[in-house]
Amino acid sequence: KMGLKIAEIYNADITWSEIKRIGMLLAKGLGAVAAASYAGTSLLKYVPGVNIWVALLMQPPLVGAMTYAAGHSYKTYFEIVLTKGRKLTDDELKKLAEQAFMTRKKYFK
Repeated sequence: KMGLKIAEIYNADITWSEIKRIGMLLAKGLGAVAAASYAGTSLLKYVPGVNIWVALLMQPPLVGAMTYAAGHSYKTYFEIVLTKGRKLTDDELKKLAEQAFMTRKKYFK
């Protein structure tokens, strides 16, 4: 739904199936880096002296970073399509999502 809203803002003519394809590729790009970050913070629950609440408080910013990365990736995709007239490849979309996530994640450290 986020992709459709952003497409609407950019007045981009795109089908639901294309939005779903882009969304799946972005999810794959975010999946590996987000899973590693999430697993790392989840492990803090098992470190003696570290309260479970500390670990749980660290996880919402990661979810925020993932949401930002997805939105930023859709926005960048539509900017490239509309200004340069070309679509990104599957690998380019995955890398776009990874870079957006890593950029945003550093602000939450």
